[in-house]
Amino acid sequence: MAGPQPGRLRHAEHEMGTVVSFDVPAWAGRGRSDPDGPGDPGTPGFTGALGGAVRWLHWVDATFSPYRDESDVSRLGRGSLARPAVRPSWPRCSPPAPTSAR
Repeated sequence: MAGPQPGRLRHAEHEMGTVVSFDVPAWAGRGRSDPDGPGDPGTPGFTGALGGAVRWLHWVDATFSPYRDESDVSRLGRGSLARPAVRPSWPRCSPPAPTSAR
C-alpha cells in the first residue's frame, strides 16, 4: 500500500473478526463538528460519510453476529427475543428449485 496521498483519507476498522479498509476522498471523512480533519470516524457525533459507514459496520456486527450473546441473532436463536429486528425468513422464501440431472 502506498503512503499517504494528499486529498485522501485511509482508515482501517477492526470489526467482525477482520479488518475493513477504507480509502476515500478526504471530504468524506470530515464531519460538521471537525471541518479541518478526519477525527475518529467511529465516534457517535461524527457526521462524515466515513463515520456513517463505520457506525453501520458496528451495527451490523451487533445485530447479526452469532458470536455476541447480546446480538439479535443470538437472542433469536435462544428464543429470548420477543420482537426481533431479525425475523426468520424461511416462510417467505420460495421452495428450492429441483436440481438438474447430469
